Order: sequence, then structure tokens, then C-alpha cells
Amino acid sequence: VPVRVEQLRHLQEEIECLKNENATLRDRKDCLEIQLEEFLVGQDSVRGRVVHPTKNPLSECLTQRENDKEKLIEEVERLKRRVRNLEEGLEVSEINESALSTKEAIALKEQVKNSELQIQRLKDYFKSSMQEFRNVVYMMLGYKIDKTSSSHYKLTSMYADRAEDHLCFQLNADGALNLLENQFSSSLEEFVDLHLRLQKSIPTFLSSITLDLFNNKTMTTKTIPGEGDDL
Repeated sequence: VPVRVEQLRHLQEEIECLKNENATLRDRKDCLEIQLEEFLVGQDSVRGRVVHPTKNPLSECLTQRENDKEKLIEEVERLKRRVRNLEEGLEVSEINESALSTKEAIALKEQVKNSELQIQRLKDYFKSSMQEFRNVVYMMLGYKIDKTSSSHYKLTSMYADRAEDHLCFQLNADGALNLLENQFSSSLEEFVDLHLRLQKSIPTFLSSITLDLFNNKTMTTKTIPGEGDDL
């Protein structure tokens, strides 16, 4: 199918842009691996212990990764449409100067295929990494964290008596977390007054709840008579 030399050059530039986007995603992947490794060993590079600010490098890295991934997918789709249009001769009316050989068309399709493969590998990697990260957080901190919407998060303690005993937080426009009221949080007014209103510390709030739930569950277990015990 004949095309203009300028159009071929433009396609090649788009492919280079696509390669750059892939490189950016690889950099983001490395960033996530570093953050996950530091979390696993319980250290950070500043204070020698893990801290959890509202805006942390891992969250920003994941957000940027999502944006880069979506942008890269759009670029791949746009390039695929251009290749399809060239093959079907939809741009024949605009060309008079040169031709895109069959070999060049095949090479272009192969580059698109390779880019799609890289995207899929990155998606699989991030899916696996995020699941591993959530499991580590649950084992180390005792809370299962679920994102229920764009700015809402649900925390469920491993020591909760019931599945509906969970806490809900909202990330506001200023980047701060607000506790949302529900049946379970209403039963924790003493913890809310001390740790959130007075101390303004979500980590101590969550830690105190964990300790309280753990103690209650331990005491309940000890008071249950075993087989053969006198009632």
C-alpha cells in the first residue's frame, strides 16, 4: 500500500514514543519493588523504620503507574488503528510519493505486538505484587485493606468478631484521611476521642483497636470451658 515518506516517519516516531513509555513503566516497576522490599524488612531509608504517611512514595508510584499504563494502552490502540488503516488502503487518497513495503508493514505490526506483550507482563506483575503487598500488610499490621471507591477505604481487623465489624476512611481533597461513621466505629467512641480527636493519630487509633480486639478474643477463648471441665 503506498504511503508518504512523512507518514512512515511519523509512525516510526510514534513507535519510539511507545518504547519510551515502556521504559517509564519499567522504572515504575523498579520503584514498586524497592518500596515493597523496604516494607518487608521493616526499614526505610530515612529513620530506620517503616512509616506510613498519608501521601507516601508507594502510593504515588502506583498512581503514576496506572496513568502511564492507560496512556501506553491508548498509544498502542492508536498505532494499531493506523496500521489497520494503512493495510486497508484508507489513506491511499493522501499518498502519491512512496510506498510502504510488505516487509515494513510486518515489522510495524511486530513492534505493536511486542508492546502489547510488555503491557500484559507489566499488568500481571503489578497484579501479583499488589496482592503480595496486601497479604504482607495483613500479616504484619493485622488489617485487610480494600479500596471500595476512588477515595474510600475499608479496614477489617483479623481479630474482628464479625465480618461487618470494619472501619471506613475517606481520603479528602487535602490528602488527609477522615473516619466515616458506621455501626462499628460508633462503638469505639473512647478510642476516637483519645486517639483521633485528642492525639490526632490514626496509627495509634488502629493499634489500640487491634490490641483491644486481641485481648477480648484471648479472654473469650480462656473462659470457654473445655471438654470434661465442670460447668
